[in-house]
Amino acid sequence: MPPSHLPPANKFPFKKPRFSRPDNFWDIWSRGAKESPLLLQALRDLELHRTELLSQNDELRKTLYRLEASRERFARLYNAAPVGYLTLNFDGEILEANQPFAQLIGLQVQNLVGSRLQRFVGPQHQDTLHFHLQSLRTSLNPASCRLEIAKPSPRRPGRIPRSQKTICVQLDSRPFSTANVPQILVAVIDVTECETLQREILQTSELERLRVASELHDGISQEIVGIELLLHSALQTLPENLDTSRFTAVLEEIRNTAEHARQLAHFTSPAVASGPSVTDALEKLADRAQRLYGTACLFSSEGSSPSLDGDTGNQLLRMVQEAVCNAVKHSRASQIQISLSQSKTHVRLTVSDDGCGFQRSAGGSEPPCKSEGLGLRIMQHRASLIGARFTLHSEPGRGTVVSFSLNCPLKKRLSSKKKNAGRINRPASSNS
Repeated sequence: MPPSHLPPANKFPFKKPRFSRPDNFWDIWSRGAKESPLLLQALRDLELHRTELLSQNDELRKTLYRLEASRERFARLYNAAPVGYLTLNFDGEILEANQPFAQLIGLQVQNLVGSRLQRFVGPQHQDTLHFHLQSLRTSLNPASCRLEIAKPSPRRPGRIPRSQKTICVQLDSRPFSTANVPQILVAVIDVTECETLQREILQTSELERLRVASELHDGISQEIVGIELLLHSALQTLPENLDTSRFTAVLEEIRNTAEHARQLAHFTSPAVASGPSVTDALEKLADRAQRLYGTACLFSSEGSSPSLDGDTGNQLLRMVQEAVCNAVKHSRASQIQISLSQSKTHVRLTVSDDGCGFQRSAGGSEPPCKSEGLGLRIMQHRASLIGARFTLHSEPGRGTVVSFSLNCPLKKRLSSKKKNAGRINRPASSNS
């Protein structure tokens, strides 16, 4: 018997169906709809919505297939790119890395994610990376820098073994935001071969400078001195009543020319600077520049002498020499100041002048761009070779300030201490 709260069977608007399977649902409603127009309209609306949902489902499925294909294509391109790609936060933590960068370092991608980029950077370029990240954080503009990377030591994280071969790379960084989270997209380009060629070009240029300086000193200067002696001996043979004032003036000009050639030869090839002799070499450079150009060139130094190798000292001297030449030729300065601030771990060189200055193409104190002079770009490249930070600030009518900042590697100081300790423990020779 049916429950008491239900009406009798003959009071239903349609006959009670039998549900043999779910497919009979629409047949049941269609039979009942013959007796109810509202049910027929509801059935039509449901069928319409069902068709729309099926169509939307097909579109979503196609969109999903396209997104999946696009993701796979992007993954293939990302991992098959000719350069390494990294996604960093502003602290230098690696969020994403592609396969080429992992192969460059010699590690697996999963071992890179979560690590800091500082782990793979040599000690002499840690400051370069720090200032690079700081510049990106403050300016939010694309920036580039060059540094050396290598696989870190597994026993001492963050330290690169001495036997490990380093790779010179260029970082082209661009800040962006994902879901309001600031990040940095970095392209890592291997420029080891290019760096080697540039070093060879600079070495060739250095040899050419030395050849020209030698030719000036030993060739042209000696020939001028020979002409001076010949003219002096010719003056001795002239009659006493003859006016020799013009010959004497010519002789004085020849002497001045010989002295100028000698000073130019010495200025072109400065003394090799290594260790404590950096201060002496810079002082001699300022003195020669003052005598050669006739412009007041002052040198000041404070702090203890740094420990630098010959190549680093020579590069610093060449950069200062280029800055002094620019101040005389282009800035038309009346006074040049060379300042050296040094400690056991840090060296800072500044060359400032009171010349006319110029308007920076890139603005601010950023490194020079391609549209600026060749000399500025050579100074920037020399700074990158020794891991120094190069900054330049200039304004029209307010002169120019060029500065170089360099950290002395700790390993060299430790190795020198070990060598000295080894010498102390060595037995005395028979000659002592």
